[in-house]
Amino acid sequence: MAPPTIPVLTLFFIMPDQIADPQECTNLAANPEHSAEVTRWRDQLIAQLKDRPEGFTDGEKLIVGRPYPDLMVEALV
Repeated sequence: MAPPTIPVLTLFFIMPDQIADPQECTNLAANPEHSAEVTRWRDQLIAQLKDRPEGFTDGEKLIVGRPYPDLMVEALV
């Protein structure tokens, strides 16, 4: 009996910017043409992090530059 076939999914795709900038040296987040995409990804990140104990977000915006507790050390104590 032959093993079942599994459809091959393409998980990675090449964006036009990756062709022009294969080393990804250009920060497209600063480009106004990409502001909607940056906002979409930032909102998804906020949604993922909103319930984390480290305080990476207040649920509205990302909070950067503040120290957070090492939760692994606290878990072991």
